[in-house]
Amino acid sequence: MSFSCALIRPALRQTSRIARTTCIGRAGFASSSRVAEESTLSKKQTISSCAPGTVLHGLNVLKDSSDPVAKPDEEYPAWLWNLIPTGKNSDLAEQPKQVVKKGETFDYAAEKRRLKAINKAKIKAANFLRGA
Repeated sequence: MSFSCALIRPALRQTSRIARTTCIGRAGFASSSRVAEESTLSKKQTISSCAPGTVLHGLNVLKDSSDPVAKPDEEYPAWLWNLIPTGKNSDLAEQPKQVVKKGETFDYAAEKRRLKAINKAKIKAANFLRGA
């Protein structure tokens, strides 16, 4: 086996794995229940990560003061929940899935970059919320 062939074979195996994991949704009729469900999902309020009454250790900013205590979500202003972006952070992650038409080739490298960017954005968001 030549050197170039040894490099290409693992790459071919990896790209076939990507092709299996990506799927293209089916087209169908829109239902009114789905539209109603999406509208209720968009109106959901963000829930804070700690329960009301929890002592938040290490968040006091004054030298001789006590640690703050978490309040119920209703007592915080509405703009507070929009500070943390819940969407995707990367331009690559915002790109739609690649749809391959008959006679075209699937760009495995672009799809792999897109999936990697989505995963990286999810990890960053999780680490930010965890306080890392």
